Amino acid sequence: MRNTKRLGKENVIVITQWELNDALVQNYTLPYVSMVRKYLRRTQALYVVTAEKLVSFNRDLENNQANIPNCPGVVHIPLRYHRFGARKILSQLGQIMYLYLLVKRRNIGVIHCFCMPAGAIGYMVSKMTGASLILDSYEPHAESMVENGTWLANSVPYITLKLLESLQSKRAAAFIATTEGMWDYALKQYSVEAYPFFVKPACVDLVKYNIRRRDQKAQSNPPLNDKFVCVYAGKIGGIYLDGEIIEFIHEAYNILGDKFKFLLLSPMDVEGFLKRLEQAGIPRDVTIVKSLPHYEIPYWLNLADFALNPVKPVNTKKYCTSIKDGEYWASGLPVVIPKNISDDSAIIKRYDIGYVLEELTKAEYRKAVTYIQNLYEQYGRDTLQTRVRSVALQYRSYSIAESIYKELYS
Repeated sequence: MRNTKRLGKENVIVITQWELNDALVQNYTLPYVSMVRKYLRRTQALYVVTAEKLVSFNRDLENNQANIPNCPGVVHIPLRYHRFGARKILSQLGQIMYLYLLVKRRNIGVIHCFCMPAGAIGYMVSKMTGASLILDSYEPHAESMVENGTWLANSVPYITLKLLESLQSKRAAAFIATTEGMWDYALKQYSVEAYPFFVKPACVDLVKYNIRRRDQKAQSNPPLNDKFVCVYAGKIGGIYLDGEIIEFIHEAYNILGDKFKFLLLSPMDVEGFLKRLEQAGIPRDVTIVKSLPHYEIPYWLNLADFALNPVKPVNTKKYCTSIKDGEYWASGLPVVIPKNISDDSAIIKRYDIGYVLEELTKAEYRKAVTYIQNLYEQYGRDTLQTRVRSVALQYRSYSIAESIYKELYS
């Protein structure tokens, strides 16, 4: 039976399966955690669990905690991360017992989980302790891992997580999804009528990400002067396309010639990718690669004219959020994206702020580049970027998340 105990005066623990310094924690999770903290009473404690690759697990309830920098009133609990396998199973059994003791001893009444893998842990601790379970960033994970080729449909990780997705959905006291369509997905896949059900897309800091013109500071990057710049901030492969990105760059270069630059902001070692670009006949200096901390990305986005979001258009991506689009839109950048990605593909088409790829073909890539050029000619730079920015204000403002957390916790 679903645990629908009313959220009260007890303490709260937030569970993630990312590292503290990962952008998904620093720029996606912690801003929401700060909102939750604001709506809790001063006497209520708030803990955040992360999965760290380089820490030794300390089972001491007193010494395995420290305050998170720049996040007042939030205690950090680092647990050890392992890839799926026997070692991870054994490790997580110990961590679940640790969290069970923490919940009982610290009077924790709410377990707030970000994404399904964290929800699997939260479900087990909630079941053992009776604490309420909140599923945040509620979107399919197991099926997505099969669709993007990481797991097999008959593999132990897939079967295990899919079962736990169903169980946590049946137990949750509240659901915070990233798209409206996730309600239907939960009904069909987990036989759950998700209620109460909230929709919170990946909101962004609209102060940090904003429209800045190519002023003198921007002109200090000579390779980008007077160029038509496409930016992509992210990884190659996995849940993102790979060879298709090369084809896109190739077609853009064929259309624009020396006027085109591709700005790749990636944490990965992309040397192999750059060699493949050269083999495809794209000069090395067409692509500019920057590996930089996330707080520097807003500046580099302001040097671009449009952005690429090369998410693999698999079925489950209709129900998942896309953080990049909010950052792109807030920076005034029209976006090229495959169809059926989150709610974003439909938004881009509805407001005419980019191009939605109907197919992953060279012909479509050429249409996309030409379409973006025409948008600038039709509206002018200032008007177009203001139009794009207005979509971020409507669909990615932190006020959307604020209203949800206020309703749950105030």
